[in-house]
Amino acid sequence: MGGQTAHIMVEFRVQRSGVVTATSLYRLSGSKQFDAHIRHWAMAVHFPPFPAAMAQPFQVFGLPLTFTPDR
Repeated sequence: MGGQTAHIMVEFRVQRSGVVTATSLYRLSGSKQFDAHIRHWAMAVHFPPFPAAMAQPFQVFGLPLTFTPDR
């Protein structure tokens, strides 16, 4: 990333159980290695189960992330 701040948008597809079944990056950092690390991290995230009132089998949402390298 060359010492620059990276603004990344990660999209998660989450099943009712809280398990992430798919991810996408919509804003990339400019580093293929860093972006691959973020994809790996995103697939390992686990969310709490949906409340009973939510009838959908899955939910898709985006999460903006900002990373600033140590100086």
